[in-house]
Amino acid sequence: MPPAVFTNMKPDHVIAREEIFGSVVSILSAKDLDEAFAQVNGTDYALAGGLFSRSPSVSYGAIVERHPFGWR
Repeated sequence: MPPAVFTNMKPDHVIAREEIFGSVVSILSAKDLDEAFAQVNGTDYALAGGLFSRSPSVSYGAIVERHPFGWR
């Protein structure tokens, strides 16, 4: 299966909440940083992800083999 990008996801969608094995990215939107952190912390898994904002000072992304994975 080729890489897939899923947009307009909601925090309760399975693909946004569970670990999908494959080249998959799901994109969620938030109205502000507090809502973004609530979405990130609202999953049962400590999945890798990133926060990207129009303001570079609040954009974060995980880098494989550099940032810890599985920690919450």
